[in-house]
Formats: sequence, C-alpha cells, structure tokens
Amino acid sequence: MRQIVHMLPMRPLLMKLLPLLLLLMMMLMIVGMMVIVMMVKMMIMMISMLILMYDVIDDDDDDDDDDDDDDDDYDDDDDAYDDDMMMMMMLLLLLLLLLLLMMMMMTVIFNMVVVVMVML
Repeated sequence: MRQIVHMLPMRPLLMKLLPLLLLLMMMLMIVGMMVIVMMVKMMIMMISMLILMYDVIDDDDDDDDDDDDDDDDYDDDDDAYDDDMMMMMMLLLLLLLLLLLMMMMMTVIFNMVVVVMVML
C-alpha cells in the first residue's frame, strides 16, 4: 500500500509523459523502418555492383580468349560465377542477420515501453 501512496503524486506527471513516450516510440519505429529500407537499397546496390563487375570481367575474358579454347574455358567461368554467387549469398545472409538483430532490438525496446506502461 505504501508504494501505491508514494506513486500517487507522480501519477499526473507520468500521464503527461505518456503521450511523449508514445511519440518517441513512433519516431523510433519510423527511423527503424527507414534504416531497414536503406539497408535493402544498399543490398540491391551491392548485388548490382557485383553483377556489373562480373560482367566487365567476363567481357575482358571474352576479348582475351582464342576461339579454339571456348569449350575448355566455360567450366572456369562457371566456377568463377559460382564463387561470385556464393559471395553474394554470404553478403545477403549477413545483411539478413543484421536486419533480424535490428528487429529484435526494436521489439525489445517496444516490450520495455509496454512493461513500463503496465507498471503505471
């Protein structure tokens, strides 16, 4: 009972702060969404850059090759392409992990706010 009595004078102040807290949460969510969108954009840009780089390298290789050796070189090109694909997949996985971490952090913050609200 004593704790409740001690809390009572704080009540109006907390009620005033509550909308501010909600606004802050909304801002955080918006910022989080913007960051996620930016990360997706960066992912797309990185993949496109890798593809462009691979195309340039591929074009250079084609210029250097003799016509006779085309059949032999296809396997090497495929291996190189597979390596690039693996790199891209690894980058994608890393970025996805980062996204998951971001989402977890957001949910933790949200849960903390909810707990605080419930405590009031």
